[in-house]
Amino acid sequence: MRKALRGMAVLVCAGLLAGASACGAPHLRLSRSPYTYNTAIVVGTPAVSNIDPVTARTVGDRLFEEVVYGTLVSLTPAGAPTAQLAKTWHSQNGGRLWTITLNPFAKWWSGRPVTATDVAWSLTFYKNPRSHFPRRRELGDLLWVKVESPTRLKIALRRADPDFVANVLSTRGGLWILPSFLLKHLPPDRVSGSDYLTQIKDVMGSGPFRPIHTTAGKSMTWTAYPHYYGGAPKTKYLKWRWKPRVEISLKEKTLDLGVTPLPAIAPGYRRERAVSTSQWVATIDTRVAGLAPHTAAALLSLGINRQALSGVPAWSSVWPGDSAAVSPQGNLSRSLARFGFRLKHQLWIRRNESPLTITLEEPRQRSGQLLAHRLAGQWQADHIPVRLVPFTFQGPVDVRLLLVPAFPKAERLSRNQFPVVWPTEYWYHSPLLVHWTVNVWQPFYEVAGWRVLYRTSKTR
Repeated sequence: MRKALRGMAVLVCAGLLAGASACGAPHLRLSRSPYTYNTAIVVGTPAVSNIDPVTARTVGDRLFEEVVYGTLVSLTPAGAPTAQLAKTWHSQNGGRLWTITLNPFAKWWSGRPVTATDVAWSLTFYKNPRSHFPRRRELGDLLWVKVESPTRLKIALRRADPDFVANVLSTRGGLWILPSFLLKHLPPDRVSGSDYLTQIKDVMGSGPFRPIHTTAGKSMTWTAYPHYYGGAPKTKYLKWRWKPRVEISLKEKTLDLGVTPLPAIAPGYRRERAVSTSQWVATIDTRVAGLAPHTAAALLSLGINRQALSGVPAWSSVWPGDSAAVSPQGNLSRSLARFGFRLKHQLWIRRNESPLTITLEEPRQRSGQLLAHRLAGQWQADHIPVRLVPFTFQGPVDVRLLLVPAFPKAERLSRNQFPVVWPTEYWYHSPLLVHWTVNVWQPFYEVAGWRVLYRTSKTR
C-alpha cells in the first residue's frame, strides 16, 4: 500500500513540476475566470505593422503597445497623472528626485509580479545608446534609478523637472515597462527585435488584453487577461480590424467601435470627439519672408511631419474646419514655388530678397524645448535655416510654441496659428456599448470599463 501511495505521490509531483515549468514559458494557458459576458467586440483601428515596443512609431503600433504593456502613470482627459503601474509618486528638491511605489497587484501574464527591478531595467535600457530607442534623448537628464524594494524605487534627475512624471513616465512618453526577467540576459542591441517583443505567442505583457492571433494585413484577435490588476475586463474578446478600411466597415455596419482620422458617414453610429489634454500651437509673430502671418503659418505647417514628433501626443482637439489647420498631405516645396520662391544654393529665395529663415523661440518647458529642436530639424531638412533662441531672448522672433489647454472645449485658432500636434481622431460606437468615455490617451486601455448590452448569454 505504501509503495502504491509513494508511486502516486511521485506521479503527482512530476505533474506539478511539469505544470510549473510550463507556467514559466512565455506562451501559457490562462486559468478560467468569471467574465461577465462571453462577448467579442469588433474594433476598427489603424493598421498594426510593428509590435516591437522599442521601435513602434505609427498610431496603430502605439495602440497595440498601450494594451499589451503599461507605463508608470496614465493621464486623465484633463491631463492629470493617474495611477497605472505606479500606485503613488512624489518628488523632492523641486522635481530632482522622484520616489515611485508600484501597485502590488500588477502582474505579468505569467502571474509573476511587475517589480521595481522591471522598471529600473526598462528605464536604464531605454537610455542606453545601444537600445536604438528613438526617444532616448528625452531621458538625457536621468542620472540613476535605484531599487529599494520589490515595489519601490527612486529616480534621480540631473536637473529639476516637476513635469517628469506627466511628460516622460506617462503614456505620453511611451516608456513601456518591459519584462526584465526575459530580456536582461540579452545585449542591449539585441533586445529590440527579440522574440519576446515581436512574436505574438512569446509576447509577455501586463495589460488588460492579450493578443492570441493575427492575420497579416487584416486583423488581430485579443483575449482578456482575467487577473489584470485594474480589474478583469467585462468582455472576453476583442477583434481589431484594419482591412478593409475603417470607413468602409462602418458603412457596412460590421464594427461595434471604430476610429478614423477623418469624418466618415456611419448611419446608426454615435460620433464622439476624442478628448486631448492639450495641444502645442505655433504662433507666427512676424511677417516671415514678407508673407502674411496666416500664409506663413500654412506654409510652415506643411513642413511638419507630425508622426515623427515622438514624445508628444499624436492627437489634437482642433477639429478640421474649426481652425486654420492645414492638411498634412501638402507639399512644402510646391507651395513655396507657388509663392515665388526658388531653391538656390540649397536655400529658398524669392526675387532679390534674403533667404527664407526662421527665428524659433524655445518654450520654458523641457518637453517644449525638445519639440522645438525637432521642428527646427524638420524645417532645416526642407532647406529653411532655423535659429533657436531661448525664451529670455529680447530680439524679434518669427515663431513661438505655446502649450494651449484643450479641455473641456477646443478653442478656435487665429489665422496666424497652426497646431503642431494633430489630427483629431473620430470615434464611433454602436448602441451595443454604453457608459463608455472617450480618452485619447488610453483609447483601448480603458476597455476594461466598457459595459455591453445583452447580446450573448453569460459564460457562467
